[in-house]
Amino acid sequence: MQVPEGRPAPQTTIVYDQHSAPCALAARIQPCAQGGQPLQLAQPWRAEHPRCAIVRRNEEDAHGQPIRTTILHTPEGRLTQRCTPQGELLRHCVRRPADFELLRLYLGDIRIAEDRLFHPQAGALLCAYIERLPGQALTRYAGELAALAYDGQNSAAASCLRRLTRHLRERLTLARRAGFTLALLIQPCDQAAVEEFLSQSQWCAKHLDMQLLALPAAPAQLYIPLMGGGAQAAHAIRPPHCDACPLQSAEGAPQGLCLCLLQAPTSDPSV
Repeated sequence: MQVPEGRPAPQTTIVYDQHSAPCALAARIQPCAQGGQPLQLAQPWRAEHPRCAIVRRNEEDAHGQPIRTTILHTPEGRLTQRCTPQGELLRHCVRRPADFELLRLYLGDIRIAEDRLFHPQAGALLCAYIERLPGQALTRYAGELAALAYDGQNSAAASCLRRLTRHLRERLTLARRAGFTLALLIQPCDQAAVEEFLSQSQWCAKHLDMQLLALPAAPAQLYIPLMGGGAQAAHAIRPPHCDACPLQSAEGAPQGLCLCLLQAPTSDPSV
């Protein structure tokens, strides 16, 4: 177990291990409060694919530029995504409405299981991190075609969204059983995702007694709805710039605190 280099606030420690968030993410989080508990970012789960598979390759395009190719293999066919090494999408997995059938097969095959290799640090405030909300994940797969999941035009697209929601909640449930009290969405939560964030946050509070944190697109802040738990005690200062947070001002948003970020974290660009 190590403490990454960086500039955390005095008396605040961020720890990580092979199951935790990348050091680039962990070292950038700087709680506003002084003297908080050590904060351990981790994912205490794994995704299994009994009948499907995901393959990632580093390749070059026709002009010799590096690209990352991700292929989702299913018994009925495969879907291919391409992006730059920085995560900018060049090609979505879903390129036509019929592709949602293959994506539904792939997502339906995923089984979320406990990662028995995860070990919490004694005395740490455990915070699970997730890459995207279900709607954000579907947009990553399908781009503008993700809208078909909401308007009733494509049942397979709607099924994909339900399965992504189920996966998220299964991950959070496993984390709560492992002693986690916080979950962090590392994909910036812009205005379009506020409603979904609030819905998932309320579900976490009601069913898991767990707080869901989100990183707004700008300014660089971390929003914590105050619904009980350890965050209120560990992070007791709310800086003035939090008033500009879109989550803070959203209708129906609970009163909350913020954690400052030295720099917005870079999420895993892969699917």
